[in-house]
Amino acid sequence: MTPKPSDIVIDRDALDRMCAVLDTDTVLSLLEGFVEEMLDRSERLAAAADAADDSTLGAEAHALKSAAGTYGARELADLCAGIERSCRDGAPERGREAGLAAPALANRSAEAFSRWRSARRDAPGPEG
Repeated sequence: MTPKPSDIVIDRDALDRMCAVLDTDTVLSLLEGFVEEMLDRSERLAAAADAADDSTLGAEAHALKSAAGTYGARELADLCAGIERSCRDGAPERGREAGLAAPALANRSAEAFSRWRSARRDAPGPEG
């Protein structure tokens, strides 16, 4: 089956690996908290980009990059890594432009996570 375009923004295998280590309910709970944080941080990141607050832009990008990578939001993690690198390398104007795109990508990621959660909840347990 070909993945939906918005599913490509997340690494479902990363989430499945988490479920292999932790129980599914724990992963679902952790993911719910991450999605809320991801959406909030992406808005703060865009606000910092809009205000040319490069210190906050770099800090928010760093924090979101790390969390997004952990939960398999690879595209968002890559975007944030680029923003962080731009701020660190003295070219924050590139990071600002990318920062303005963060909320839309976070929303696409949230939609993909929601589909993964639904599929995971509907999947049969280990006993059948």
